[in-house]
Amino acid sequence: MDNKIRQPEKGFIEPVILPEDWWLGASGTKVIREDGDWRHVEILNEHQAPNFESFGCTEFGKNNQLEVYMREVFGITLNNSDRFGYINAGINPARGGAPPTWAYEATRKKGVIDEALLPMTNTLEEYQEPKPMLSGYLRVGKDWLKKYTFNHEWVKPEDIKASLKFSPVAISVTAWHQENGFYLIVQFAVHQCHLQFKLEIGDGS
Repeated sequence: MDNKIRQPEKGFIEPVILPEDWWLGASGTKVIREDGDWRHVEILNEHQAPNFESFGCTEFGKNNQLEVYMREVFGITLNNSDRFGYINAGINPARGGAPPTWAYEATRKKGVIDEALLPMTNTLEEYQEPKPMLSGYLRVGKDWLKKYTFNHEWVKPEDIKASLKFSPVAISVTAWHQENGFYLIVQFAVHQCHLQFKLEIGDGS
């Protein structure tokens, strides 16, 4: 295999971890699932973008993670507007997507709104509007933040299994690289939509 293969751009941009960023445990470690298994939690199964490539896997992955957590911890079934977070995070297909931190920080600062307020569209051009975000939607997001605090932390690979006791974990994975009819694992992550619900070393789950 050619080691000089250019990295495909499918939504995930490798983040820069800053000294002030939080790591696992910074906001507390309240055990929610002692077995680290979140597979029983049901959320709405949605296609990321049925009619176009949004390059928004970081936003969709973050929303899935939040919706699972809210269902398990608070008994609340959410269907967050991916479009609201996508625009607030500044995700841009021309750039190749965005680092996951942009999606998480957008939610930490601007909250979430329901999918019905800002739903999926038929075209990418429609999906990227309104820009700037309308003040009415921003007020709804701020109202959500008055009820809930949203924080996010980095997790080292060796701590993923332990961290699943506290929350489902969003991880970056390799995707889309195909050779001779097979998808291959290469040395870069280009897609973040994988949500880790359970990890058992050695049993393939």
